[in-house]
Amino acid sequence: PKQVGPSTDDGFEDTQDGMDILETDLDEKSVSQQQQKLMGLALSVKKGDTPKSKVSKKIKDVAKSMSEKDLEDFASTKHKGLPKKVSKKETKENYMDIIGKGYTNLTKEKVSKMTPNPVYEELEKPMIQVLSQMEEKGIKIDDKILKNLSIKFEKELKVLEKKIYELAGEEFNIASTKQLGDILYKKLKIIGTKKTKKGNYATNVNILEDLAFQGHDLPRLILDWRQKSKLKNTYTDSLQEFIDPKTKRIYTSFLLAATNTGRLASSDPNIQNIPIKSVEGKEIRSAFIAEKGNFLISADYSQIEMRILAHMADVKELKKGFLNSEDIHNMTAAQIFEVKHSEINEEMRRKAKAINFGIIYGISSYGLAKQISVSNTEAESFLRSYFKKFPEIKDYMNETLKSCRKNGYVKTIFGRKCNFPNINDKNHTLRTFQERASINAPIQGTAADLLRFAMIKIDQKIQNQDLKCKMLLQIHDE
Repeated sequence: PKQVGPSTDDGFEDTQDGMDILETDLDEKSVSQQQQKLMGLALSVKKGDTPKSKVSKKIKDVAKSMSEKDLEDFASTKHKGLPKKVSKKETKENYMDIIGKGYTNLTKEKVSKMTPNPVYEELEKPMIQVLSQMEEKGIKIDDKILKNLSIKFEKELKVLEKKIYELAGEEFNIASTKQLGDILYKKLKIIGTKKTKKGNYATNVNILEDLAFQGHDLPRLILDWRQKSKLKNTYTDSLQEFIDPKTKRIYTSFLLAATNTGRLASSDPNIQNIPIKSVEGKEIRSAFIAEKGNFLISADYSQIEMRILAHMADVKELKKGFLNSEDIHNMTAAQIFEVKHSEINEEMRRKAKAINFGIIYGISSYGLAKQISVSNTEAESFLRSYFKKFPEIKDYMNETLKSCRKNGYVKTIFGRKCNFPNINDKNHTLRTFQERASINAPIQGTAADLLRFAMIKIDQKIQNQDLKCKMLLQIHDE
């Protein structure tokens, strides 16, 4: 708009209204109500209903409880929950008249006073060029492999469907959660029913995994069918649509600021969630190939998040193990099960590995029990033993939670801020999710920062030494 600041008609040209409304660190409660209040004030000023001596304090009081992002988003796009008598165009103009100039000036003032941010200067800005080059290069795909896999998955889905119909006693739309819920709970009368807010029976992955864990065959087959369908629809079918007919390459878009922890994401297509552990995942990955006369190099960090945890929590035994190049999962198994390294078997190592990675993501005893197929009592015993052997990890978790509850955010080693506005929420489910995520964020965020650092250095080496290679993809720690 031509007129960015407050209009002279309302007598606000020389005032400081809106200049300091963003000074307070805020939560994000009742955003729509706050936005509606702001718009109501804006309208009343324009109509002359509110004296200019009162509006400044009212605007500040409302805006102080809103985050900078909420204010910025609201100024540009958000119009839900506004007074019905106010048109979107009129509302936005009023908002910009009163607050626009103050917001702009304040942002510049705050930025000028801030100390240089190493995350922005050393990791974010240089990544723009690195990622743009990667997006332009793309990666070659063997479409024949994808086509053959689509045919194969389609046949396997037919076999699964036949088994599911036999167990259900009738044919139904497996993709329909309502029909599936009726089959599981009404017809087969499986215990442990739970309903969604809409009144339908819950059939999400957690529910089905619980039922499969209890020994029910149909939920297990449904999970297999969903996984196979996802492989076909999301990967083998979808990836073919993104292949450039001339170059036979796909060109993903990397998202630099899409996650709270700083982890890179990608879209159109998403190449960062292709499974690797399963046989099918490896088959899909085999479709990613090098140009003729070239080959692909894949390099990944060894247990990067475990190493970061050992450093951040100052876990002496883990640090010692890493420095001595020990098998960290074997070492953990020896500590938990109190056996010699020579006595550790594959089952012990598998359980220790699940605990090591589960701890990073705040796993519960119930979650661990499901993952390694043991009772809740055994899982609780494993976790107690783990924290007894590595007490520094428990201390780190407690201190991280304490700090996050106080400040509303945690930081990576590099200083990246990861915000958790609902860490003290009254809603138990939301709060506990944020608690687990806040414990993991400094670890995952630091790993993401290290990957950025590595990518920037690799790009510099390629440029400076004129190496005959190109950086094509990044999949988290790979």
